[in-house]
Amino acid sequence: MCVKRFLLKKTLWLGLVLTIIIIGGSVAASELPFKGVSLKFFTMNTLTPTPEMVEKWEARTGAKVNIVEVPYTVMREKLLLEMTSRSGTYDVLMADECWMPEFGNAGYVVPLDRFIERDKEKIDWEDFDQHFVQMQCQYPPKTGQIIGVPIIINFPVIAYNTYMLREIGVDEFPGELDTFANVCAKLTRDTNSDGKIDVWAFAPIFLKGDALFCAFLEWYGSFTGHGMLDDNNYPLLDTDEALEVVTYLQKLTPYMPPGFLNFRDFEALEAFKAQTVAMAHTWWLYGADLLNPDLNPVAKHTEFELFPGRPGKSAFTAAWMLSIPIGAKHVEASWDLVKWLTSKEFMRHEILAQKTSLSVCSGRLSVMRDPEILAVNPVLGLLEGAFASQVHKPRVPELERVQDALTDQVAMILAGELTPKQGSEAMQKNVYEILKAGGRIK
Repeated sequence: MCVKRFLLKKTLWLGLVLTIIIIGGSVAASELPFKGVSLKFFTMNTLTPTPEMVEKWEARTGAKVNIVEVPYTVMREKLLLEMTSRSGTYDVLMADECWMPEFGNAGYVVPLDRFIERDKEKIDWEDFDQHFVQMQCQYPPKTGQIIGVPIIINFPVIAYNTYMLREIGVDEFPGELDTFANVCAKLTRDTNSDGKIDVWAFAPIFLKGDALFCAFLEWYGSFTGHGMLDDNNYPLLDTDEALEVVTYLQKLTPYMPPGFLNFRDFEALEAFKAQTVAMAHTWWLYGADLLNPDLNPVAKHTEFELFPGRPGKSAFTAAWMLSIPIGAKHVEASWDLVKWLTSKEFMRHEILAQKTSLSVCSGRLSVMRDPEILAVNPVLGLLEGAFASQVHKPRVPELERVQDALTDQVAMILAGELTPKQGSEAMQKNVYEILKAGGRIK
């Protein structure tokens, strides 16, 4: 009898334990809000999140993320194909911010305002620079809906070799335009007395296309303090200020190394590392690499500054955005992934874990002010200065055509094939006609 009673109790206890385990398991499963959901994340092949951070989100949500990596050269074409078909192939898209007006104008992406308003406190929306949000994330700028959240902020800087500057008696970066030009003249010289120049002052990023367009916008803002279009999208490319910009750039060309019109990021940085130039146009993303002695032989002499300019100058900023395409099958899960990839936790991890040129910064104010982050990449400390007065790519769907029309003329000015006045007038005419035909000029 005692044995039976014992066996009965044991059976009851075992049943209770199993019930608790089963119930506990079902509770845990119910806490995974997107269990069984599979998302496709479309991104550039050099800008992918670290696997451990993707896995962390997957463990918290129960969803799976499939990352589709594509070279930059074919990204826009593939994105347009996806969005015009509304096939729902992709759930989250990473896109160059310069494509966003085109996507927003055509209604290709999901407006995010209702999600941001609902989750405003959780995501700490005010931690993003709000002027940047208005100009880059909303379409139309300032008044429209939010169509993307910045995952990467990029801005140009000048890397300079402090040792080479001290050789000519310059102890600090020449931050004024006239001073910069004078220093460039002194830096460009024959150092081995063979009658040939072997050291130049400045390596630009002037390859015709997006590289030259970004460089032009940076110098334009340094002179004028504003962008190349007014509030009514009327181009400001034949003004006295605009003429000064291209005249100045043409005057700098003797201080640039041979082949500078074909320079991309890579060529400019290689010239800087080889000490054939004392200063180089680069992007803040490369700051960590340039301060690494294993990657840069002159790392101990390398410092950074924003471009020279006049008082009240503006700095060019660019971004990569995360958006949700119209037709996405799992919008709530997609939004949750966007929140994670633009969160402070994610950004800090990516910068601290990777410590490379492809570390990500979302432009969160708290991240760029974090002492631990600044220790990894001090260049990020300049971003707040860039945010103070920003110049952006024109927020028009016809941007690709505007870019091509403008850089054709700038390249000819730099090559001496057009005078600055001729080039300035041609830029104005061509850009005006493109924007007028598109109905952008108010």
